[in-house]
Amino acid sequence: MLNLSELKSEVDKFCNAYLPDEIEVYKFGKVIHDTTWGTNYFENYEISIINTPIFQRLRFINQMGFVSYVYPSARHSRFEHSLGVAILSKKMFEYSRKPEEHFLSDKDLISIRLSAILHDVGHCLYSHTSELVYAEILNGYITEEFKELEVDPSPHEFFSYLIITSNSFCKYFEKLSRCYKLDIDPYDIALKVIGGVKSESHRFITSFINGPFDADKIDYFHRDSQFSGIPIQLDLDRLFYELAISDLSELSDDGIDIAVNDLTVGLSGVACIEQIIFNKMLLYSTIYNHHKVQAMDCMFKGIFEYIKREKKHFLINDVEIDFNKPTDFLYLVDYDLFTFINDTDDQILKKLIKNILERKLLKRALIINRSTIKNGNIINILSTKANRTEKNKYLRELAKKIYEDAKVDCDLSEIWIDIPKIPSFKEASMTYIRANRSNQENNFKPISDFYPYTQFKELYELHKLNGHVFAPNYCLKEIAESAKKIFKEELNVSFNDKAFIY
Repeated sequence: MLNLSELKSEVDKFCNAYLPDEIEVYKFGKVIHDTTWGTNYFENYEISIINTPIFQRLRFINQMGFVSYVYPSARHSRFEHSLGVAILSKKMFEYSRKPEEHFLSDKDLISIRLSAILHDVGHCLYSHTSELVYAEILNGYITEEFKELEVDPSPHEFFSYLIITSNSFCKYFEKLSRCYKLDIDPYDIALKVIGGVKSESHRFITSFINGPFDADKIDYFHRDSQFSGIPIQLDLDRLFYELAISDLSELSDDGIDIAVNDLTVGLSGVACIEQIIFNKMLLYSTIYNHHKVQAMDCMFKGIFEYIKREKKHFLINDVEIDFNKPTDFLYLVDYDLFTFINDTDDQILKKLIKNILERKLLKRALIINRSTIKNGNIINILSTKANRTEKNKYLRELAKKIYEDAKVDCDLSEIWIDIPKIPSFKEASMTYIRANRSNQENNFKPISDFYPYTQFKELYELHKLNGHVFAPNYCLKEIAESAKKIFKEELNVSFNDKAFIY
């Protein structure tokens, strides 16, 4: 296993392969037309970054993973999403920049826009789906890297951070800065991507990119719903109008006298935050956690579980990879998955990949929710508060026991217990409302004083959170019976007939 220094070296090797030796210099910027946000201008230095191979690869990484197998039009990529975040971050910046204040500068806008463009540069094939595979390996590195910094980045954000702070990228960015006379520190860009700050007095700079209601979330809400065909309502004009930078120092509970400045929302913007929370629940329940999408994610995980178990090696872009290193995933985009069919003689692996290619999905052998459990402690199964890595390992062991008990003619990589992740509702727990019309009066209230989001979270877990046992169609009955038996023996949980109706 790589140590942290070796991991960074592997990321640097990837960056060296995907960054040009010379800067592609543009005299002027470019106008880009976007389906979601219309016509917008990108600066010449932004175009130089956008046209690098390390960013262009995002064209071939689906924003929503396998959602297009359920909602066919949801085929937009991380590329246009990243451009959309840059567009929205500028709009938020302009609304937050008040004439009478001096919080924001033109240099801040440059840094914020570059952070927006690069925030997803660390994503790998099928976006969050591949993250389900390499996350367990990366979590230890994340803890080690940020033990003295109060941040908790997701695995793909960590990859983005490592890419932006790599030697190869910093050398490229230094050349870019000389060409366009920029005065931006790559570390500042990377810090915003992971939600970190150099000083709490400038917390608001990061909040444009990684905060309670940042440009990233707003773009994917709109873009994902638009391309999936699931309409949402969000009054962006009102939300942006209600943005302001406020001194929240008096709310600090650490006893240290430091300045804390962050984005807040005016009283009339509470309804907009409500819309964000409601829309997030809607998108999770109808799209991201749709049982067929979850089945596809399990099939994807099964492929890489099989590859690692059978010690398979592949040559991708002249790099030999075996997926035991998390950095191996950086070399792949979506279509590379299907090239494995031609690169292996293993018939089981061919079948696993072909099942995705031909949409031969795993089916529901058992449904796990509060209405299907007859007796037993449901928290043992549905709780997502425990360490997720350890929980996933435990669920995998249970799936193996079900597989061994059923004695079916399929591979272990086709049997899964899946408990989806619930929405984080970060935008609710970290949002402060200016309770007075005037921003000069320090009277701030948490959003919970206006909107009972914790109750909505509980209702989501009660009525919307569905777990499943997935299996191939031809052995559903055997897997269902074994699952029923193993859950009773291991967790003392039994199910009613509703658990098996599908």
